Amino acid sequence: MNIVFRLIVTCILFVILMRNDTYDRIMITGELRSYSATINGCHDAAIPLEYEMAHGWVVFDETMGLLNFRQTLVKTLLLNSDLSPKANSIFASPVKIIGLFFIGDDKVPKDGSGNPIYPYDFQENVSYRGDTVIVKETLYGPSVLGLIEVSYKVEGEPVTLKKAVYRYKDKSI
Repeated sequence: MNIVFRLIVTCILFVILMRNDTYDRIMITGELRSYSATINGCHDAAIPLEYEMAHGWVVFDETMGLLNFRQTLVKTLLLNSDLSPKANSIFASPVKIIGLFFIGDDKVPKDGSGNPIYPYDFQENVSYRGDTVIVKETLYGPSVLGLIEVSYKVEGEPVTLKKAVYRYKDKSI
């Protein structure tokens, strides 16, 4: 009887540890995938306007950049076109784009000659879940900054805010 009791306790502990290990793996995988997807999305969103490039400025095409950002999230995170998770996904709810900031040469302070001044301390207030979140980043050149929210299919469905920056560099740098 004592052996049966020990066997039952051991099995219960094994199941609990396996469940926790599975949740940890989902969280780690989700964290890495969502951060990488945000970086890739910011990279793909950094589309300069050709006209401005010809004049020596890096100014981003924000409309095409947002479309590319969404498409990259869909492809990288295996989402539906409305950013909702597909069947058997590790995500519990649709991925939300909290903010996408295009900070080109046109949006930073200029020196006396009209040239952009870097490094630039970017700061923006973003409304997030009823609170105001301050997004701060020191930029050393034209950049695209993205913020997404993801939640995972684990107990309590934890929500994570991911921030990524892509620093654009043209051929002259």
